[in-house]
Amino acid sequence: KGTPKPVPTRRVLASMAYGFLNCKTYYLVLLPACFGLELELLPWLLDASLGLSARVSGHLERYWQVHFYHIHRMGHITNVYNDAHKFHHYLHDCTPFDAHIFGSGAPEEWLILMSDLALGLGFGLQPASLSGHVLGVSWYNKWGFHSRSDKPALHGDNFHADHHLRHSVNFGYAYPLELVMDTAPKELKGVVEWDGYRMEKVEEEGTVTLRFTPCATAEKALNKTPCK
Repeated sequence: KGTPKPVPTRRVLASMAYGFLNCKTYYLVLLPACFGLELELLPWLLDASLGLSARVSGHLERYWQVHFYHIHRMGHITNVYNDAHKFHHYLHDCTPFDAHIFGSGAPEEWLILMSDLALGLGFGLQPASLSGHVLGVSWYNKWGFHSRSDKPALHGDNFHADHHLRHSVNFGYAYPLELVMDTAPKELKGVVEWDGYRMEKVEEEGTVTLRFTPCATAEKALNKTPCK
């Protein structure tokens, strides 16, 4: 991610306060409700250290990036947005304090909370959000997606931060799908640098094609905008 971009103190304090209300109150409901629940530490450590839950999750979520794009974009439909996802975009731009397990917080993660309560209270099992894997997802979501680096404007490292800045672009995880779905920032004009490649969207007779050119080739042979 590079060096985090400095954020004014007043903005950080606003994120801390609102982020607590939007995200951390999840645990103020879950933890007291599960008071007295005994969890085995050894299985938790084995699962976290060996990445067992992460492997199962990774296998089941092979198409998660495409799935997430459509879920997230539906969250921005006017009637849905006002009753749910708007909470997550209440503050302009974003900081790590604005993110929860999957970023959104209340009220969109209500079903996850109900599932956790069912596991803990109904079956005496560890709530999923307290597993090493989900805690790791939550941690990465804070610094990996909801923080802004000091990279140039529209740099891939600020992909999701730019979504919080503009609200109508960058609904997924990276630029390829955004180009196909025409939800990348218009200033890019269908050309981005992504993962070491210069990627260009080409439309011919109703067919959309993404052309990938290694950055070194794009700079030297194509004499086009160099990758940075």
